[in-house]
Amino acid sequence: MTATESTTMSRVAITLLAKKMEPTEVDARLHAVGNSVSVILALAWIIERRVDPVARGEAAQLVYASRWLKELAKQYTELVESASGRP
Repeated sequence: MTATESTTMSRVAITLLAKKMEPTEVDARLHAVGNSVSVILALAWIIERRVDPVARGEAAQLVYASRWLKELAKQYTELVESASGRP
């Protein structure tokens, strides 16, 4: 090809199709549970640091229970995902 010859590229239109992925009802509820547990854990953490030392043990139990609830929610989410074959 010489310098005076021009090359042209033809345009090609491509349409990309994507599936609309909406969360299932279970996914939405699990997400809401996770958010709620995160708020409870944050408040428990704040309370534990501000409470009277006499009551600090109960506040620590609240923090522990909140962390355990968050772990259970995580495990349940993993269980649901593996049962449904989702990544």
